[in-house]
Amino acid sequence: MRKEAKDGQVENLVPIIMLNENLRANQAMKVAFMLAQESARGFYEVADDMRQTAKGRHRAVADIFIEGCRNIVMGLTHWR
Repeated sequence: MRKEAKDGQVENLVPIIMLNENLRANQAMKVAFMLAQESARGFYEVADDMRQTAKGRHRAVADIFIEGCRNIVMGLTHWR
């Protein structure tokens, strides 16, 4: 994190929370975990709503869209 901060390139969520909220790493990790859980819950709620309202071939499009969104999020999460 020191190198990131020195270079002005702080891009990881935990160091950003540490810097913005003046928290220790362990506390910032807990906050990041809670934010991730909240975001995941929101994603699944919206995905369920889309599936319930989509009819016929629109259902297939909704399923493809949801899977694409999930893949993008997973890619961003695991990208290093």
